Amino acid sequence: MFMTQYRQYLTIWWIFSFLLSFTLMGCGANNEKGNTNTSSNAGASAYDFAPVKEAGYYADLRVMPNGEFFVRGKLKDEEADKSGLVYKVEMNDSKQVNQITSIYKGKPINSEWRDTLNDTYIFAAVTIEYQEDYKKYVFQGEDMSICRGLYGANWIRYKYDKKRKNYIIAYLYDNKEEQQGGRYSQIWIEYGDRGQIAKLSYFNKNGERVSNNNKHYETRLKYDESKASVFPIEVANYGQDGSLIPDNYGIAKTVYVYDVKSRLTEVRYFGPDESLGFKKYRGTGDLWDFTSISYTYGASTKYVYADDGIMPVKKMFLGKEGQPIAINGNYPCASIVYTYTNEGRIASKSMLGTDDMPCTGKWSEASKIVYGYNDKGDMESVSFYGKDNNRVTRDTRPDVPVSIIKFKYDDNHRRIETSYFGTDGKVFLIQ
Repeated sequence: MFMTQYRQYLTIWWIFSFLLSFTLMGCGANNEKGNTNTSSNAGASAYDFAPVKEAGYYADLRVMPNGEFFVRGKLKDEEADKSGLVYKVEMNDSKQVNQITSIYKGKPINSEWRDTLNDTYIFAAVTIEYQEDYKKYVFQGEDMSICRGLYGANWIRYKYDKKRKNYIIAYLYDNKEEQQGGRYSQIWIEYGDRGQIAKLSYFNKNGERVSNNNKHYETRLKYDESKASVFPIEVANYGQDGSLIPDNYGIAKTVYVYDVKSRLTEVRYFGPDESLGFKKYRGTGDLWDFTSISYTYGASTKYVYADDGIMPVKKMFLGKEGQPIAINGNYPCASIVYTYTNEGRIASKSMLGTDDMPCTGKWSEASKIVYGYNDKGDMESVSFYGKDNNRVTRDTRPDVPVSIIKFKYDDNHRRIETSYFGTDGKVFLIQ
């Protein structure tokens, strides 16, 4: 009896921890991986990002490794509360950005923040303090307490080089205001002839060259030469001897393809020999990891959009011959279809196999996940459905018959209760 309850508890906790991240997925006006490759040139379209020039509310935001922010979709103040998740930019008397907060209906909320290298980080706000030859970024959660932000740091000091007139080193600090331990704690930034970031090198707190958490020793970036873009179309990983080396996923170079509306349409992977590679899947085949919009797999991942939408309605995993390819035997999913709420939150995810038909996994009968939200933007419920749109359990094990999960929050978005329901709609566990 004890072991059954213990195993049930572990599985419920595992589901709960994954759902915590899903509360933050699909927020705001942009959720796709590396959504755009844009220019700050005059005549830029509404899809393009541009450097922050004035305070206000924006629909979308990106940050460069040197800490510079780019935004798009400026909103009128009266529109902000009706536009789902937005970014509020505040400036000091010197017209410098001193705080940016992700806002949902007037209140700070944790959300995904994406950098120009297509990596994502979860926090609610960043406060910027300008010092002589430095700027200091402090990251905060939705309760405004200090939390981890960009590159896993609690705060970052960017060193300014007066000769180059740009920031050249990012020093990463933990919550004890000490440089981070672990693999790396400094990022050295080099620029190309056009002023774009061309190279990133990684150092530990002693100033010794190391690799970052994804086995990047030196990251080199290339751009679309037809525009003055800050978004690279190629990101490559080089080793100590100057040759291409594979990262944690077996990939040495990633190429991004965009359409005329600056939307990411394909991510391609290459090996150390620069031939078409294959990004490894490092999960277990569980539906939580690969259904996120940012997750990519295979030789390439393609995104499909509806009309002028900036959020993908479908994601497809492809093999080297361009054929649909499944994640693995545990969950033979080859593509994901997404729907959204009016506020831009993910409303549902449907998993399809290589035949473009609904599929289920070895450990789950679910082929569709449906999300519900409250008026404050908190994820209120998660429901699981099968191939026939019938209610099913998240896990096939009989001791964990989770079909619906519901959440309650306090006024500060903090989750205070989680309830688990079976396919009969009856609750069997409250935490």
